[in-house]
Amino acid sequence: MQMFRSRKAKAEFYPTSVDKNWADAWPEIDRLGQRLDAVRVAIKASAPDSWAEKHWLQIEAIVFRKWKNAILLKDIGMRQGSRRDAGPAISYDWWEPAQEIPMSFPLLDNISRLILDHTGNTNLDRAWEMARNESLQKARQGLG
Repeated sequence: MQMFRSRKAKAEFYPTSVDKNWADAWPEIDRLGQRLDAVRVAIKASAPDSWAEKHWLQIEAIVFRKWKNAILLKDIGMRQGSRRDAGPAISYDWWEPAQEIPMSFPLLDNISRLILDHTGNTNLDRAWEMARNESLQKARQGLG
């Protein structure tokens, strides 16, 4: 289990100008093997037919597949590089920006004003402030 909780990660960084040579992948294969051993220990420690056993079995399949793939790539001497030429950048010059048409709806504005005038709620800010003060007073008294 210590492999999963190690504090210092063993990472190898490859600059984009350098290809990864899988012929030198023994340290990576060794780390995958150690992870595989740790997963198998976790499988043995978990209860049969539990969610933990199912989880570790899935992890074992993933790590085993990565381990087998790394060995295969090492055996064939695969050299992996990054794409240095990704092609031309995509240009969106052809895209036309949206031009909103300014519109007003005086009929709707008048209706909303009539509704507010009829209900007597013309000062909504004052009503909001009163409701906030009321809830604050309830909170201070321990009622809210």
